[in-house]
Amino acid sequence: SVRQIGYPAIWREKQDTVRKAIFLVDPSLEVDEVGILTGWNLYTVPSRRFQRLHLQIWRPNNKVTGRRRLYKLVSDILYYNDVPGLGQITLQPEDRITLEPGDTIGIYSTGVNSVPWDSVPCNVGNVHFFKYNPFHLALSSEYPFETADVSWDPCRHYSVNATIMSEAELGRLDELAMNAGALLYSPKPYGYNQFERDLRSSSSVILASSVCWLAASVSNIFVQVWFV
Repeated sequence: SVRQIGYPAIWREKQDTVRKAIFLVDPSLEVDEVGILTGWNLYTVPSRRFQRLHLQIWRPNNKVTGRRRLYKLVSDILYYNDVPGLGQITLQPEDRITLEPGDTIGIYSTGVNSVPWDSVPCNVGNVHFFKYNPFHLALSSEYPFETADVSWDPCRHYSVNATIMSEAELGRLDELAMNAGALLYSPKPYGYNQFERDLRSSSSVILASSVCWLAASVSNIFVQVWFV
């Protein structure tokens, strides 16, 4: 199956004003079972064009609880907001990682975050965590996060989500795409993306924006399950 963790990538009313901040957008949105991170969907606002945005996966240290939590950075994908609006990133095999139960998503910008959000009611566990001005951000390192203050609209739906697939399903869709002669989607640095044709593909193949999406449309089995 194909699952998303996060919220729909759509226009939203509010925008962040702080700079150089990591947001764990909703810690209650956790991966519920082992799966493969295969891509990201996000919406960015025109007023924040050309901002560099880091799309991240964080793993909690469950030994520390309360208002201050430790999380380990396990994935960091750089996205350059050169074309505002809906953005889709399909990860190449070398960028895919295995997610574990409890993993959650985060966003970080060295400038001002370009992903908009809506304020929502606070329930158990959905107050976002934040860290300002992280120093020497590195994969596999742990960092302390703090709970947002109640006066900050601490419970939010950001327009970003990560795509997760089971290993078996991903392998099957990759095989279907290759057999169909799909175009391989090759992400370039800072979001300048282009298509590169697989040597096995033919000129009659219909263009598609990702291996997984093309294969799913061919097999007519694509299902999205939102974690809300």
